[in-house]
Amino acid sequence: DALLSNPNIDPVRALGFFNNSLTKVPDKLSQFPELENVNLAMNRIRSVPTGAFNFKKPLRVLDLGENEIDTISQDAFQGELFKKINS
Repeated sequence: DALLSNPNIDPVRALGFFNNSLTKVPDKLSQFPELENVNLAMNRIRSVPTGAFNFKKPLRVLDLGENEIDTISQDAFQGELFKKINS
């Protein structure tokens, strides 16, 4: 919450929560309007719920590798998720 509400902090472009034993996707990811890179690898995430990745601007990288994902909601990925890197 402090990152979202402090106008003196530069926009957050990358967040890394790798190897943190997370069991779910953090709720507020989509509230970072300049986010380009999200690393959630090497956690214990089992499902990706509706709207988990709902971004207004496209991401460059989303890493969910080495988790225990067995369920992905049909509407987990909404909005513009990825930039075309070679356009």
